[in-house]
Amino acid sequence: MASEKQVAFKVALERTLPIFAGFLFLGIAYGMMMTGLGFAPWMPILMAILIDAGSMEFLVASMLLSTFNPFNVALMTLMVNGRHLFYGISLVGPYRQVGPKAAYMIYTLSDEVYSLLVTLPTPKGAAPDWYMFFVSMFIQGYWVFGTAAGALAGSLIHFDLPGIEYVMTALFVVLFVSQWREARSLGCWRLTRGRRAAVIGFGAALVARLIFGADNFMVPAMVLILVGLLGLRHWIEKGARVIESE
Repeated sequence: MASEKQVAFKVALERTLPIFAGFLFLGIAYGMMMTGLGFAPWMPILMAILIDAGSMEFLVASMLLSTFNPFNVALMTLMVNGRHLFYGISLVGPYRQVGPKAAYMIYTLSDEVYSLLVTLPTPKGAAPDWYMFFVSMFIQGYWVFGTAAGALAGSLIHFDLPGIEYVMTALFVVLFVSQWREARSLGCWRLTRGRRAAVIGFGAALVARLIFGADNFMVPAMVLILVGLLGLRHWIEKGARVIESE
């Protein structure tokens, strides 16, 4: 009969495998982008292990090629990954019960880890602490593996891939389109909650781009988005109440 630790390992692997498919291609793109920008293959691999924040790693790539500005880096990191503060608050209870493994689990907490832990119950017959640990371990491992594959491929095979640095921009465009298509059955003219948040994000980025230029608009855009989401929170939530009433 399988032990609780073995059950936790097996179920964590099964539940995280779909994430592996996405992380593999995104990690390969990131690794190849970094080597294409002139970095040694070990650099993106080390960043994947130490930073463990995909969105921020793409942004760091461009920051490393420009004039170093500690304030901009710190502010950008807070704006991009500040949501993890709230992830951590909601997992304080479960993580207190895992012992020394908590340090690693806190370090590797990501969107995907959080989603799995809060939406799917701990499997029957599995040790909860080991299940949460293996989920974190597998998801980080997938990202590091994809990055390593891309970095090594980019260093050994010289691909002519102009524009690969656009991959992160493309990802955010897809996210924007997904938000806009939310609840499309209500009609394309309806501004649902997701669409209202998307409008604020797009508008803030556009205004910052026009005012500050292509090289300096990122941080102002993040600040404008934060101010817009907080200031127009009632308007955004109103979109959700309209849907619920229907």
